Amino acid sequence: MDTSPKGLRVDIEAFEDGGLTSGPRGIHVYLPHGYDSGDESYCVVYLNDGQAWLAGVWDGPQLRCDLTYDALFAAGLVKAAIFVAIDFRREGRIRDLTPAQDEEGNLEGYSRFVSERLKPYIDAQFRTKPDPASTAIIGISMGGLASFLMAHRHPETFGMAACMSPSFWHGDRCAIELLRSDGRSKQAVRFWLDAGGSEYGAWKDVREVYSILEQRGWTSGLDLAAHLDYTGEHAIPAWRDRIWQMLYFLLHKDPLRLEDFRLVPAVRPSGPSMDLGIGLRRIVGAEAWYENGLRLNLPHPMLTVDAPSVVSVDDHDPALLQPVGRGQTTVRSTYGRLEASLSVITPDPDASQPLLPCLRDRFDLPYKVLDADLEPVGRFGVRYDDEHLYLRIESYRKTEHKAATGNPFEQSHVRVCLDARPESVLCRGDGYDNGEPFLRLAVGPGVGSVALRSSEKGLEWSTAIPKGIDTACEVLPDGYRLSLTIHRRLLDDRQGSPWRFFRLNVGISDLRGSETTTAWWQPEWHLFESPIASGIFERR
Repeated sequence: MDTSPKGLRVDIEAFEDGGLTSGPRGIHVYLPHGYDSGDESYCVVYLNDGQAWLAGVWDGPQLRCDLTYDALFAAGLVKAAIFVAIDFRREGRIRDLTPAQDEEGNLEGYSRFVSERLKPYIDAQFRTKPDPASTAIIGISMGGLASFLMAHRHPETFGMAACMSPSFWHGDRCAIELLRSDGRSKQAVRFWLDAGGSEYGAWKDVREVYSILEQRGWTSGLDLAAHLDYTGEHAIPAWRDRIWQMLYFLLHKDPLRLEDFRLVPAVRPSGPSMDLGIGLRRIVGAEAWYENGLRLNLPHPMLTVDAPSVVSVDDHDPALLQPVGRGQTTVRSTYGRLEASLSVITPDPDASQPLLPCLRDRFDLPYKVLDADLEPVGRFGVRYDDEHLYLRIESYRKTEHKAATGNPFEQSHVRVCLDARPESVLCRGDGYDNGEPFLRLAVGPGVGSVALRSSEKGLEWSTAIPKGIDTACEVLPDGYRLSLTIHRRLLDDRQGSPWRFFRLNVGISDLRGSETTTAWWQPEWHLFESPIASGIFERR
């Protein structure tokens, strides 16, 4: 595989911002193959957080969208385009990319910088098509939030926007509230919205924004697209894998042609049917397939069920199925003139999930954590006494970290997720937020002990470990050992005294170079906020 871009890159070390943002910043312009040998004018794609987008710009994880574009362009699938990567400034990134709230955000200043200073310069220096229909703004996370608002507020500048894993949670979801309240009619902007399955809260926000845009006249597959990356995390490898779909939708040369419509189990999209076993997540992927392999998702698939006595559609999530009774039925949906169906099997809803032993006063490490190649990366065990619950985890991975930042995602660490809600909730796996544990910790020699909290604001971390929890980490010759002690009252308060059960999963995150991968004991538990296949331990 060729890993070198076909075109040329022009780097500007410090482009002046005119006082509109947090300061001057680097700009990187990618000119695709053939630019210097012709007279054609090009679309322009502006990229927020520019350091990561183009191959070789920095030493960190790279999205390499120039390589993806080269392949699409060589295949004749997309229009000729120039890419302009706009570096972020570490000390001002959040302020530059977020809307004004409590006088903290400066997105309008950043937007003016792009439209009033950078864009005129690019249009003057290179052969561009300066019209909005030929101008895109693309971003990820906070940059995705910025891309959406920049295009929504300034359709006279940006006629295309891609918002990958957008941080719509920011500022108490102020961007969504702005969209709801501004009453703007449909604009000539093509939107791409996406999220990963392991950040399902972001997908819920995407679904809400998508619905508002649809109500105002945007059309799915024409100027509006949503894509759910079923196994995708909030990480560069996941974004890199779906860039080609995003670029193809925004820059496609010929009209998109719908070929197929499918309903699939989101956890296992290739499966012929959906098994709603206890603990299995029940998200249905409604997929619109276009030629050349473009897959879009319908966030609101309007599912119907042949036998409501067996399965129902959740009241909150239009793609979530709830088991009602034992049996088999078919779920159906339509998209245009196309119909799709999915066979669904439900077990006895009163069946018990197998329970694992939590033994008293005996510490074994019987549970292995395997990586994607089924190689063991660690092991763990649990025990209890009259006062505490104990976890011991051994990682076979040697530690590595970028810097002692306290950010667990930039360091090798162990992740512990524990749910101790009452038996009726915990064992059945029912409910809208059935996968939310009361405790998430990341612990490692380089990271210390960090509490993770999942909310509408995303996954946050804090060094304020809850009272009643003690951690210790010991470096070993071939890895490290984590010991976790939890006072029994933390479990009793949630379950009643004495506690009887808890649901547990353990992940071992390994930093190699600039990218972190996590191997989970039960690999699918972290997808769709779900307790899929996690272990339920019983006090014995």
